[in-house]
Amino acid sequence: MPLPQGPSVFVHGDLWQGNTLWNIYSFVGMIDWDAAGPGHPGIDLGTLRCDAAIVFGLPAAAEILAILAKRRDEFLCAALEQLEQ
Repeated sequence: MPLPQGPSVFVHGDLWQGNTLWNIYSFVGMIDWDAAGPGHPGIDLGTLRCDAAIVFGLPAAAEILAILAKRRDEFLCAALEQLEQ
């Protein structure tokens, strides 16, 4: 199987709902970083959507993409703020 094309980025490597931390409705962090490292930007999104589909059904995987599309700029700003700290 050929390697995915595109840039390598820092990925969590095991992103699923069980590795996320929440304060009521606000995302506050991630745990279990032992699989983190360089990888294709789609790895974390793919594992998150796969887990959502298994646990909650296929519509949940589509909903993750819809939320990401609507809130893309907000997520990017939050990520940049974390990098600056």
